[in-house]
Amino acid sequence: MVWRRAFLINPPTTIAAISAASWKAALAPVTSPYLYYVVIDKKGDTAFATTLEQQNANIALAKRNGAF
Repeated sequence: MVWRRAFLINPPTTIAAISAASWKAALAPVTSPYLYYVVIDKKGDTAFATTLEQQNANIALAKRNGAF
């Protein structure tokens, strides 16, 4: 609460700064056939899907693995 009262308009430092790599990626994104993704385990492994059916199967896998 003290921070909010003292810095009502702007925080004392920047919250986030966009890096040169972020700008480059935003301006020239990689093309991919994938429309969906989900983290499928607690290690952070990710599964990608091109169809909703594949995505639903990946979500079911994530639930079985306790990641979702």
